[in-house]
Amino acid sequence: MDKNTLERLTATVNAIPLGDDIAHVVTVLGPPDSDHADQKNEYHRFFTYFVTRQRADNPLDSDRVVLLAFNKAERLAAVYSNVQKIATRNWP
Repeated sequence: MDKNTLERLTATVNAIPLGDDIAHVVTVLGPPDSDHADQKNEYHRFFTYFVTRQRADNPLDSDRVVLLAFNKAERLAAVYSNVQKIATRNWP
């Protein structure tokens, strides 16, 4: 990801409030690199945005990612980031 795109992603992700609608998130961030839904105790849908990715076929721990978790109502419930200047919010 080039520097300008990273700065835009950083500013945009930090500005998205928890509880925001999934459609608005896609509108401002664009489509995610990965979209995964999971139903265990609760339904969650996860969007993954890769900032850096070492291998195309298998993510590694050293990859820099932003994960957005949405609840059943399709509202942003949590943000995880291992990218500098992007805050993790409400992540267990």
